[in-house]
Amino acid sequence: MILLLSLPSNFRDNCAVGKGVSADPVEAFKWFDLAAKKGHIVAKVYRDKLVLKLTSDQIAEGQRRSDQFKPDHVEEQLIERLQLKGISGPANRRLAMINNESLLAGETVTIKIDGQPLTINCIEIREKSVVISVKGFSGSKELFLK
Repeated sequence: MILLLSLPSNFRDNCAVGKGVSADPVEAFKWFDLAAKKGHIVAKVYRDKLVLKLTSDQIAEGQRRSDQFKPDHVEEQLIERLQLKGISGPANRRLAMINNESLLAGETVTIKIDGQPLTINCIEIREKSVVISVKGFSGSKELFLK
């Protein structure tokens, strides 16, 4: 979105009204709204200007798209920030410390990273690593002690 805002104003306007590209004012609303939510004043101005040309149904749809938008790889980036901070206990009853949350094998916990919840299931605790699964993602991930 920052790239869109840094383009010449006539190009941004053309995207919103479909000059030289397919017109989709609802999609334009979504992108301007996402940027406005991040504090971009220019995006707020463009979004508010566009609202004057939209029906209430189009505004509602644009808002729905904005609210449901999830940037690519955000969850993967959050998963990469999971840290195995420690392992304790005997081999038959190990306890893992992941981002300050304690888990036994088989337990599930929700960890917040930057306010975003990740629900993880501790599959196995090994001597120097732990195998977890993350709700919404296929497969497992192994975290290692650092």
